Amino acid sequence: MTERLGFSGRVARQFLQTEITPLLALLGLLLGLFAIAVTPREEEPQIDVTFANVFIPFPGASAR
Repeated sequence: MTERLGFSGRVARQFLQTEITPLLALLGLLLGLFAIAVTPREEEPQIDVTFANVFIPFPGASAR
C-alpha cells in the first residue's frame, strides 16, 4: 500500500488493524444505553419556548 493517507486515514487504518476496536464499540453502546436509562423523563415537561415578533414598516405596500 504505497498511497499516502491523511490523518483520518491513518486513524481509520489503526482502528481496523487493532483488536480493541470491538471492545470500544461495545463500551460506547453500553454508555449510550446507560445515558438513556439515567436521563430523567417527565410525562408533561414544562418547556419555555421563547420567540419574538419582528414588525418592519413597509409604507405603500399591499398585503399581497
